[in-house]
Amino acid sequence: MPVPPPPEAKKVHQGKMATVYEWPQTLYDGSTATFECYVRQDTVAVIAFLDRDTILLTKQEQPGRESSFVDPPGGLVDPGEVAEQAARRELFEE
Repeated sequence: MPVPPPPEAKKVHQGKMATVYEWPQTLYDGSTATFECYVRQDTVAVIAFLDRDTILLTKQEQPGRESSFVDPPGGLVDPGEVAEQAARRELFEE
């Protein structure tokens, strides 16, 4: 279960997929730093072995990004799914 941000945290961004909170926190040396918490829907990532020496990765492209990137299969957990179901679905989709 994720740990929620502390009560003094202020919401600084509300997006379609995530909410960002910030709060000041006193460090062990007495100084203060700004901490952040990024809250979003549960996600899964799958480390799939094709054989003993080969891991499956996906080459992905996204609008607005100049270059492609390599990532493990994964994505959002849909409403009503548990993580294992989402992992199996995402692996099959990718």
